This record gives sequence, C-alpha cells and structure tokens, in this order.
Amino acid sequence: MKKLFLFSALVFCPLSVNAEDVHQAATRFGIVDGSESIIKFHGKVVSPEIDGNFVEKITESGGADYLLLTQMGGRYCDAMYLIAKVTSAGVTSQKEFGNCSEPKTHVIPNKSIVLDFPPYQKDPAITVVYDIPTGTLTQNGKTIK
Repeated sequence: MKKLFLFSALVFCPLSVNAEDVHQAATRFGIVDGSESIIKFHGKVVSPEIDGNFVEKITESGGADYLLLTQMGGRYCDAMYLIAKVTSAGVTSQKEFGNCSEPKTHVIPNKSIVLDFPPYQKDPAITVVYDIPTGTLTQNGKTIK
C-alpha cells in the first residue's frame, strides 16, 4: 500500500524542481520573460519594447536587479547583448553592444558589470563595462550612446 501511495504521489504531483528556462529570469520584482523574442515583465510587453531571446540575472544592487539579455543574431552575427535594469517600476535597458562573440562576464559588487568579448572573425576583442551607480555603458573606455 505504501508503494502504491508513493507511486501515485510521484505520478500525479509534479515535482517543484524544474529545469531552468534560459528565456526567463526571476528577479526580486517579478519574472522577466524573453521566450517570444521580446521582453515581458509581469506577462506584459515592456515599453519601450526591448528585444531579447535569452535572459540571465547577473547581479542585484540596491533597489535594482541587473540582467544580461541576448539577442540572437542573423546570418552574420551570432548574438548581440543588452544590460537590463529591473526595479519595481519596470524594466529599462541601454543600447545593444558586442562583437558577435560570447562574453565572459565579471561582476564587481555594487560597482560594475564587465563583459570581455574575444575577437570574432575580423572584429577585435572588446571590453564593455556597465557602471552600476551611474548607469553608464562604455566600450573600450568610450561611452556607448
């Protein structure tokens, strides 16, 4: 009888541990979803619209969570990236950046998010830094506008 109960519990009650969905990230303010190639927050498309396929939470600082959004590229570029800031008021992002390669991400808590991109085909290696206190985004020391 105990075996039948255990079997029934496993079959009819879903386990609470699910595989991580690379299209979503849980923040302190709610779920950010990029599963339809456009970012949604609390199930609604953010305004202004932000494109993104993959969503990864990279750090928390003060009253905000920070995400790395990946936009899958087309023929000539595998991917481009955005940093998104999530607060109770919503989701905002900076201009996209990258050189089509996959970055190594480093976080200096409460200070900056550093993304090192290796060379890609004929494009040189680049370093992109998001300054958390000011929201400034730079590439190789120059502000990305």
